[in-house]
Amino acid sequence: VSDFAGIGEAGKVDGPVLEIAKFRGPEGLLVTSTGDLLVADTKNHLIRLISDGLVSTLAGDGTDRLGDGPNAKFNSPTGMCFSPQGDLVIVDSGNNRIRLLSNGVVSTIAGNGQIAFKDGSVSKASFNFPTAAVWTRVGHLLIADGHNHRIRIIEDETHVPTPEMAIAVDLHDKPEKFSIALGDVDIALGGRTWHLH
Repeated sequence: VSDFAGIGEAGKVDGPVLEIAKFRGPEGLLVTSTGDLLVADTKNHLIRLISDGLVSTLAGDGTDRLGDGPNAKFNSPTGMCFSPQGDLVIVDSGNNRIRLLSNGVVSTIAGNGQIAFKDGSVSKASFNFPTAAVWTRVGHLLIADGHNHRIRIIEDETHVPTPEMAIAVDLHDKPEKFSIALGDVDIALGGRTWHLH
């Protein structure tokens, strides 16, 4: 085991990975097609980029708020995945929303911000501290809806949650992270791994 980035002190500092860079409670990691690393710097409310030995801030202003557009704001982002188009999906846990970073602009693609469980259109659907996301090979976006103890599904074409899927996977503990291999999905849950295919 060796250090990859960060000097081991909580903070928000961009720069050389092992000399001055600081994070605060990072939770999500995602490797890009070019081999760079994206970091959901959760307690800094930022998305950071590690490239060529340097840490930089990709999105967010460091305040725990909600804001779309080029000057985006997040509240405790955790999970990330890429869409089929290569855009970045961000699970904005503290805002109970699913966000999308495309061409430098952040938008909200699902969630009304209420702490609740509600299916329906993406503007009316509610989450309760979602933590992870993964895009399946059949074009659906799966969301680990942590405190609702469910795996939710958003259809790619219309971004409409499908109620039937929510009852297919009803969990007794909080789902945490996803991994995907050969199109199937593994869910880490309560010390065990569940496999969906």
